[in-house]
Amino acid sequence: MCPYSSNTSLFFSLPFLFLLFASRSPTPSLSLCHEEEKSALLEFKESFKNSTLAYYGPDFEILPSWESGDCCSWEGVHCDGLTHRVVGLDINGLGLVGSLNPKTSLFHLTHLEYIDLSYNSFGSSVIPPTIGNLTRLTHLNLSQCDLSGEVPREMSRLTRLSTLDLSDNNFLPLKNPDLENLVRNLTRLEVLDLKFINMSMVPAVIANLSSLRVLNLLSCDLRGDFPIDIFNHPRLQILDLHYNGKLSGRLPEFSPTSPLEFVDLTETNFSGELPSSLGNLKFLSEFKVGSCNFWGPIPSTLGNLTQLISLDLSWNMFQGGLPSLVNLTRLTWLGVAGVKMTGTIPSSIGSLVQLTELHLHDNLFTGEIPQSFSNLTGLVQLTLDGNKLTGQIPSELSRLTHLQYLDFSSNKLQGPIPSSFSQLKNLTNLFLASNNLNGTLQLDIFSKLDKLQTLLLSFNNFSQTVEPEGGDVFMQVQVMGLASCNLRKFPEFLRNKSGWYWLDLSYNKFEGQIPAWLINDAAPSCLNLSGNFLTSFSKIDVKSVVQSLDLRYNRLQGSLPVLPYGIRDFVVSNNNVSGEIPEHICKLENLRLLDLGSNQLTGEIPSCLDSLVDDLVLLNLQGNNLRGRIPTIFDSGCSLMMIDMSYNQLEGPLPRMTGCINLEFLNLGNNMIRDIFPSWLSWLPELRVLILRSNRFQGFINQTQSRVEFPKLQIIDISQNNFHGVLPSEYFEKWKSLSYSGIPKQPYYIGTIAAATLFLGYANTYDFSVTITNKGMTMDYAKILSYFALIDFSSNNFSGSIPESVGFLKGLRSLNLSNNHFTGAIPPVLGDLTDLEALDLSSNNLSGEIPQELIQLIRLGFFNASFNNLHGPIPQGKQFNSFRNTSYDGNSGLCGDPLSRKCGESIEVPTRQNDEGERSWRSGLEIKWTAAAAGYGSSFVIAVVVGHIIIKRRPYWLVRLLKGSVMGDGLL
Repeated sequence: MCPYSSNTSLFFSLPFLFLLFASRSPTPSLSLCHEEEKSALLEFKESFKNSTLAYYGPDFEILPSWESGDCCSWEGVHCDGLTHRVVGLDINGLGLVGSLNPKTSLFHLTHLEYIDLSYNSFGSSVIPPTIGNLTRLTHLNLSQCDLSGEVPREMSRLTRLSTLDLSDNNFLPLKNPDLENLVRNLTRLEVLDLKFINMSMVPAVIANLSSLRVLNLLSCDLRGDFPIDIFNHPRLQILDLHYNGKLSGRLPEFSPTSPLEFVDLTETNFSGELPSSLGNLKFLSEFKVGSCNFWGPIPSTLGNLTQLISLDLSWNMFQGGLPSLVNLTRLTWLGVAGVKMTGTIPSSIGSLVQLTELHLHDNLFTGEIPQSFSNLTGLVQLTLDGNKLTGQIPSELSRLTHLQYLDFSSNKLQGPIPSSFSQLKNLTNLFLASNNLNGTLQLDIFSKLDKLQTLLLSFNNFSQTVEPEGGDVFMQVQVMGLASCNLRKFPEFLRNKSGWYWLDLSYNKFEGQIPAWLINDAAPSCLNLSGNFLTSFSKIDVKSVVQSLDLRYNRLQGSLPVLPYGIRDFVVSNNNVSGEIPEHICKLENLRLLDLGSNQLTGEIPSCLDSLVDDLVLLNLQGNNLRGRIPTIFDSGCSLMMIDMSYNQLEGPLPRMTGCINLEFLNLGNNMIRDIFPSWLSWLPELRVLILRSNRFQGFINQTQSRVEFPKLQIIDISQNNFHGVLPSEYFEKWKSLSYSGIPKQPYYIGTIAAATLFLGYANTYDFSVTITNKGMTMDYAKILSYFALIDFSSNNFSGSIPESVGFLKGLRSLNLSNNHFTGAIPPVLGDLTDLEALDLSSNNLSGEIPQELIQLIRLGFFNASFNNLHGPIPQGKQFNSFRNTSYDGNSGLCGDPLSRKCGESIEVPTRQNDEGERSWRSGLEIKWTAAAAGYGSSFVIAVVVGHIIIKRRPYWLVRLLKGSVMGDGLL
């Protein structure tokens, strides 16, 4: 859709200005331009010599009329009819390539009033300061001229300008002058277009430009607060500020006399409620505030804006339902996506018969799809996905014959797919996945849609799937999703298909061998066969076009097959694949994602993988029987974002990975690595997750001298090792990523965004997963939210006091220091960690009272201070009312609820035993694997993980204890 409505196009389409200049020019036979101006024009033309764009071809002639005769008759040249002076130059859109320099002859034409050089290329030239000589200019358009450098301060001398367009020029910086000093003297400006010009703030002086009608500051890296008075400028008609994510502001009360026609604040940081006075903007044709921070109800007065053509309220925090828009009869584009609208979809939307796009996805709408939508016969796009809609898909929607894009996925729709959908002849994209659609899936319905390119029907409740008749069907389809469609045999119609991009057949009931024709002759670029019952590979042609192959969660056996030369993503985790990792994998030059996790692979990690690490982004080898040392292949030229080698039998020492500057996730847990703490990891600027648990690490954790100290680290688990000594408080002071509390505006899953661009699945992503202990239980985290922060130093031999600097880590969600030798008091500064949900200090030698400041931890759902030397009253109130007795076991000096001993009763505080074996044995026995989540039911506990699973296995150290060994034996 065009960025500006037809009502406002006059301000950006300037040929009408030429009528002014043409009316002042006599016929060519009576006009002779001045010779010095003719020479200047010819010299300017020479700057384009030998630099035409390639697509014009070698015979392209530059400005052929610029040769001889009267220059006033040349293409794009306009002269004054009385003085014969050149007053206008328009050569826009010719795609010429040349250069500008301070001595260019163009700026000798000092009578110029109009210049339009847009859509040509001046090869990153700088705007010459001599442009300030053209003091008669009223219109200057240098948009999309491939200019660079800074906007010269001399431009502020062009005081007659009414139109200034410098847009789309390599993000030209506007610093000296800044915007305020540039426009202070340009008091006649009517049109100011500076989109993609790099500046910082919008000065209030803009509101003083009394003639201003158009202000375009799209994507200018604006910051600070936008001057609110500009909204009520008496002449302003067009205001475009979108894509300035750091620009704040709020909307004013609008006057009934406001001339505003176009307002676009998309992806800015504007906030507050939408004022009901929006209804006063009777000329408003486009209003776009998508992806801002507006809240509150959507004002019903929007229904008064009868001139509206486009309305976008998406991705804000509005509350309640959608008001009646029945009077907006001109509306062609309506977006109310991602605002968590509740209630039913108003059937009155069906009266907006001019709509071509309707986007109501990612809300909380319930009820059925309104039958009245069948009246919207001009619709080209309709998105209702991500709601809670029920009922059947109305068959009447087949009347929407202009539909090209239809998305009803991720709802609760039931019943069959209407056979009348075969009438949607213009449909190119159809998404019906993740519903409760049932009955028989008749693929014949879609085989008649000749323009269909994307068909996603996955994850419904179809009882069976009937293939279309005939072999030559779906030839134009490039993306097809038939996951979980109750298929038992591979569809025959796929045999004759080629040119696939993506085919998802996951989570069906396929058994036996992968068909050779599916992976070779009829192979798509991306093939997903995960979640079936496949048992063996077929021979793969090394010239197969498969680039992404997902075979997770099958029953595949035997050794890994020879893979196609061009494969980029190979995922075969959670199978029964055995043997060693073959060295032919090292020859796959395009490989970026390699997941061999949770199989039965043996042998060592091939050192030849060093030929891949320059391009490999994800490497998952966890859960196998790999042994030996980790090869030294990561010290230079490494592109890896994720390395998971956990749950193997790898030995130490740990090789340096300082070359992996993109590394976000490193999991080496549950191996036999013998080394000191790898402090050099603190140099990795992107590292977010570090798991070293259950290895043979030892020694002190020393403070490094690096200037970079884990700048983005948010999960660190070094539990069940033999680290000892005092915790270095300096680490906690420098972990900046853990010092910010709260939930970000748009939380995401670690690894998902980056990996989604790697994994070629149309709707698939590859999420980083991890196994960690939280809230007293060991859990699998299938996805890790960006704001989940955890520190687990448990089951080591740390001593000394708990550092006060832990109080800096205000973003922490879980802190586990249990099973160590910490002494001294519990630091009261722990009460500052207001996001904390789990705190485990058990089995140490802590003394003193439990600080009353911990009552401030209103999100605390798990607390364990058992088996210490604590005494005094237990804090009362808030979350502490939910913790059970087991949280305080082994502290005979404590009193108060929930313990039976009341405060004030005398009791002898026993001396704690120092025997390591006794301490750990008692600690191990007292951990309650099911009851440890006391306080779980609290409404303050935030769910930070999707799909976590409580693991039945006990920690390795506890298993050894129960066999009679002593904590710490065998670690080194």
